[in-house]
Amino acid sequence: MSKSGIKIVQCSGGELMYIFEWNDEIITGFDNIDKQHRELYNRINDFFNATNRNQEKKIMDDMMHYLNGFFVEHFTDEEKIHSEGKFPYFEAHAKAHEKILKDLNEIDQLYKQEGYSEKLEIKLYNLLIRDMLTQMKEFDIPLARFIKEKH
Repeated sequence: MSKSGIKIVQCSGGELMYIFEWNDEIITGFDNIDKQHRELYNRINDFFNATNRNQEKKIMDDMMHYLNGFFVEHFTDEEKIHSEGKFPYFEAHAKAHEKILKDLNEIDQLYKQEGYSEKLEIKLYNLLIRDMLTQMKEFDIPLARFIKEKH
């Protein structure tokens, strides 16, 4: 696995396949949160590989629909864990969630207005890879450790 968590594999036909690799460093120990994170990884892989095969329109529709539901449900679940555990970084974590939701809304609006574009794809990659992964590492993992230490 590369440092970024993205592995590039060349298929027998010469096509490149991108694999966003799950690793145990991201396990929180909260079954529902880990299940949601794994599903997000799978969706990111589907998105990478569909755009690599010029299937952008179909996967973009599916991805935007999925992400609009996923982030609301996932962030609600995480914030419930926060409230139960009195995690000291709740405000910063909530702000990270707000930023991701704001950025997703901007991407969704741009997609609805202009349709698929490479610029839009890059914005979505940045949201998923840079922002979401950072949020997971900076808040989700420390939250899980904090709660486990309290119990």
